[in-house]
Amino acid sequence: MTKAHAGGTDVFVATLSTDLQSAASDRLTYFGGSGNDTAADVKIKDGKVWITGTNRDAGAAKTDPTRAYLARLDLATGGVEYNQTWRGEGDQVTPTSLSIVSGGASVLDRLGLPQGEIMQADSKLLTVATSARVGDQFSISPAGGGRAVAVTIEAKDTLDTLAKKIMTASNRQLKATVITDSRVVPPVQRLQIVAADNKDGAVISAGAVGKDALAALGLSPGFVGKTGDKSAKTYGLNLPNTLNLNDPAGIKAAIDALAQAMTAVRSAYRSLGPQTAPTTNTQTGGGSSTAYQQTQAANFQAALNRLTA
Repeated sequence: MTKAHAGGTDVFVATLSTDLQSAASDRLTYFGGSGNDTAADVKIKDGKVWITGTNRDAGAAKTDPTRAYLARLDLATGGVEYNQTWRGEGDQVTPTSLSIVSGGASVLDRLGLPQGEIMQADSKLLTVATSARVGDQFSISPAGGGRAVAVTIEAKDTLDTLAKKIMTASNRQLKATVITDSRVVPPVQRLQIVAADNKDGAVISAGAVGKDALAALGLSPGFVGKTGDKSAKTYGLNLPNTLNLNDPAGIKAAIDALAQAMTAVRSAYRSLGPQTAPTTNTQTGGGSSTAYQQTQAANFQAALNRLTA
């Protein structure tokens, strides 16, 4: 006997010879306290015995609080190498089984949860710190027009590596830096994108529907650069080249993308159209417009009505 009975009802583990004859290798180990201890399941791995069950205080009734436990015993010495207890809802808990896994499948896999040490510090990986996923994309094209270059999120990407990708994809037209925003508590890092010195800048466009990295990273599509006119606005259709009508999901994505593009067209047209303020007649100096100006305004309004129809 490697460990004696402690009182009440205890759990015991025994090792016997295969011929059931008395041998020096026989062991008997009790596990428990002064109360009533039960075993719900037992597993043996690498010469260690794992047990789970419940324990109650001495003299406790069935409706009194119970505690669950998970213990690991060394049969050779009778020592308790591991013992963890916990309570359940209403102080009633009844474990039914246990599973031991080392590098294999477990209930964590069914729940989609990883195994291993929990990271206590915030991860710098974009796939952990943001909702971006591997394969998400956005594109960068020259300000004066030209071929767009895709920027793809990879598993090891951080803000620093993303900044380098942006500068490379823009042909050094953009400058991307990681800055620390101290206006929030705790301070956070974010990406700042501006036009490089003495450069024209570039246009950043969103990725395909469902694979857009800009939205996941909290970035907005549009032109990044310097303009002489502070009131000038840039509009983009953001139509990806992956649109198709092959299936219902593709058709829906195409309709949504076209609807957003039409909204951008209407916004651009309104900003380019005539203002509501009265136009001064340069010949008379009065507030009324000339016949030519009235005709042009009517043409603009007719075109706008066709777009919004």
